[in-house]
Amino acid sequence: MDEQHAKSYEEDIGSKVNHDLNLLMQARTDFKNAKTDAQRIDDDIAELQREQDRLGKLIIECQERKKTLMGELQQRHGKLVDAAATSYSRSACLSIKHALYHRLPRELRDQIYHNFWALHVADGKARDLISWMNSGWPDWAYKPTAPPHMDSLVLANVSLVGVDVAREAIESLYLSSSHKLRYVYEGGDLRRYVNSDPFDIQLTFGDMIRRLEFTVPLIYWVRPCLKDPLSDQRLIALRDNLTHLQCIRNKNGFGLTINIRLDDNKIPFTYFAMVMDDLKWAVDQLEHQGAQPKVWLELEEESIWNEVRGCKLELTPFFKVDRNLWRDHIEQGVRDAIETWQQNGGKFIDDIYMLNYEQ
Repeated sequence: MDEQHAKSYEEDIGSKVNHDLNLLMQARTDFKNAKTDAQRIDDDIAELQREQDRLGKLIIECQERKKTLMGELQQRHGKLVDAAATSYSRSACLSIKHALYHRLPRELRDQIYHNFWALHVADGKARDLISWMNSGWPDWAYKPTAPPHMDSLVLANVSLVGVDVAREAIESLYLSSSHKLRYVYEGGDLRRYVNSDPFDIQLTFGDMIRRLEFTVPLIYWVRPCLKDPLSDQRLIALRDNLTHLQCIRNKNGFGLTINIRLDDNKIPFTYFAMVMDDLKWAVDQLEHQGAQPKVWLELEEESIWNEVRGCKLELTPFFKVDRNLWRDHIEQGVRDAIETWQQNGGKFIDDIYMLNYEQ
């Protein structure tokens, strides 16, 4: 009985062990299957993420394409509107131009031009136009970009009002403006300036300008390797530039200021007298034609460090004096100018450049 009971007990234990082993094997299989399913889920999630990324890029591309198409559409629409507006404006302006140019006398037209430019002085457009015109004269082979608001200056727009009105309007603008050229070094500088035609309408600066100021630097420098001093080249250049002042069309009332800037302490008075001869010839010619030229000798430029204006001596009165007396009169004039300037608070920043009266 005990043996039978023991055998039955062993069978039960074996059955339980087998059952547990089966459960363990099943759990192991289930774990492997779960791991495989998890990997498959991760792969599916990654694929969904990639699909989402591709969809996002596609959406962005569609949005960019939409913007591009909308921009092109607006641009085409804008061009059509601009073309229509330009055509209408040109038609309206040409009709106004016809009434303005053919029915009104020049005096009334000049008053209209004056009022037109007065409106654009405050907003700076007239000044920008003059700055643009003056910035390109040294080399008109490369023209600077016109101001962005050029089209709003109707009376200066040839395509809207025609050449005749544009010429008169621009001439009117220059009647009330002054132009200053910093330095005139080389021969032909003034020729290029007065013959520059910024609008390509056969209207040069020589036709327009009424007031002009430019500075001529004097340097007396003899290079040992050359027979002729470099100063001779500068003198020839000065004569060339003075000759081209005759290109100014309307000399009656034309205001001219020539500043002679001493850039060397070794300039002999004999050389300076040669410069004076050329200046006297040009001044006499211009005065005879109704111009108002003035020549100044700059001893100290205007500077941000000086609270008073630069030290200058007007040379124009000396042209009426006998040439043999120039040395004494100019030497005394320079001393008086410096004394007066210093009494008014002027101070020399650097060593003052003076004429060498002993040579």
